[in-house]
Order: sequence, then structure tokens, then C-alpha cells
Amino acid sequence: MKRILLAEDEAPTRRSISIVLNNAGYCLEEAKDGLDALEKLFASQSNSYPIDLLLADIFMPGMTGLELIDEIQKQGLALSIVVITGYADDRMKAQLLRRGCSHFIAKPFEPGELLECVAQVLMEEKPIHADSDEKIRRQIKDGNRM
Repeated sequence: MKRILLAEDEAPTRRSISIVLNNAGYCLEEAKDGLDALEKLFASQSNSYPIDLLLADIFMPGMTGLELIDEIQKQGLALSIVVITGYADDRMKAQLLRRGCSHFIAKPFEPGELLECVAQVLMEEKPIHADSDEKIRRQIKDGNRM
């Protein structure tokens, strides 16, 4: 079962998304803001059941979604990310793309749109840690499969 962390400061939105994802069979953990999400991500990395996908709102108190993404990249966490935002203008899209986030959902959205995006992202490979690039190159050169 895929594990998803939802970082959303608006309780009604968080509740609605949780219902949709739980009913679809995903294991969901909730965070009320970016700082809470970061703590939960670090905790999940230390156990054998890490988070597969982060759904993050952009505008949250404490730590914004963009700051959360920056910190995830700074810490080198391999994690798929989908951004949820009510402000999906061209400037925001450019900021997300610069951070490697090509998946986002504009609020308001339909449950089917959310489920389709989540399923698509979870089928893609997770980002590769920079420190594993050389190991992967050697395996490919030697003809070994991962």
C-alpha cells in the first residue's frame, strides 16, 4: 500500500482529501503545515515504511509549501511531490518547475482529478539521490540490473 503525506493547513480541505484518498485505499498521514510535514517526513525515513508521496499546499503558516520543497531537496530526500494550490498562475508554475515539481493540482478540483494525478505520480520513479548516481552508472556499465 502506498503511503501519502498530506500537508494542508485548512482543516476542511484536509478532511475532504483524506476521505477521497482513504476510500481509494491509500495509507494517508496528515500534517497541518510545512513544519509538521517535515517532522513526519524525517520520522518516516527512519522506519521501514517511508512516505511515497507528498501532497503539499503552497500557502501554509510557519513553513510554506515552497520552503518545504526546498528543505526536502536540501536534505536529499527521494520523494515524489504533488503541489496543491489555489494560485496556479504562470509565475507559480515556473517556481515549481525550477524546484523539479512538474505535478500540481489547482484548487478547486474534483476527486477524480486528484486520484488520477496521485496514481500517475506514484507509477513514476522516485527521484534518485545524487550520491547513488555513480553506483547506478557502474551497474549499467557492468550490465547489472537494479
